[in-house]
Amino acid sequence: MTTMLDTTTTELDATVAGPVLEPGDPGYAEEVASFSLTFAATPAVVVGATSAADVAAAVRFAARTGRRVAVQSTGHGLQSDLAGTVLVSTRRMTAVSVDPYAATACVQAGARWRQVIDAAAPYGLAPLNGSSSQVGVVGYTVGGGLGPMARRFGFAADHVRRLTLVTADGAIRDVTAKSDPDLFWAVRGGKSTFGIVTDLEFGLMPVARFYGGCVVFPAEATAAVLHAWREWAPTLSDDTTTSVASDTSIFPPARCFIDCFNASEVALLPPQTASAEMPRMM
Repeated sequence: MTTMLDTTTTELDATVAGPVLEPGDPGYAEEVASFSLTFAATPAVVVGATSAADVAAAVRFAARTGRRVAVQSTGHGLQSDLAGTVLVSTRRMTAVSVDPYAATACVQAGARWRQVIDAAAPYGLAPLNGSSSQVGVVGYTVGGGLGPMARRFGFAADHVRRLTLVTADGAIRDVTAKSDPDLFWAVRGGKSTFGIVTDLEFGLMPVARFYGGCVVFPAEATAAVLHAWREWAPTLSDDTTTSVASDTSIFPPARCFIDCFNASEVALLPPQTASAEMPRMM
């Protein structure tokens, strides 16, 4: 029996350049796979977008069929099983370009930080990525982007210059602080609440040398570590960013981690270092 979803999916398949897949289709499992294994994604339809036009078509399809929309690049931030949704997969949209004179980078929605780091490093520039270079640029940035160089340069979202956004009506919008200040403000921190970002332009930082490291303590030392860290952290220079975390999922039993990153010439914690070749993240 042919259902409405079957019919409209066929129509969508003829509209977009990328694949349109439903559960059971060859390639479906690979398309919905994510870095996070907390949930197994089971969207009703997944669209492998190749452009902003594909994303817009997927959003309009979801509106016609009364389905929610989700977007995924690497799946680091997967929050549910996405059941019943139209999932827009942006992993094919990986273009990255760097303007060394303007100290900016332009990326598509599926680009990862490793690509930007490698493209910017030959010019003595670096993006404000997080501690993992395999995370997607767009998802990290529209979530705010508090990274290893945050105390010196601020949030990644602070340095966005321009973005292309597909809104809930399926329209493709070029958004800047001048063209649409309210929407520009909201997207930088609002994640995908206000639409799907397909292209992003942001500033790069003049970083020629980067040091970073992590010290791991056993769980029973947590109280002492936190007290010591609370006293130590305020003494650091503005060039140094530090954070503390307790992890019970990756390294059971729980251990306490202190990360320290420095974009100056002094290595406070030397286990991880990087030169002008690339500001390497752990």
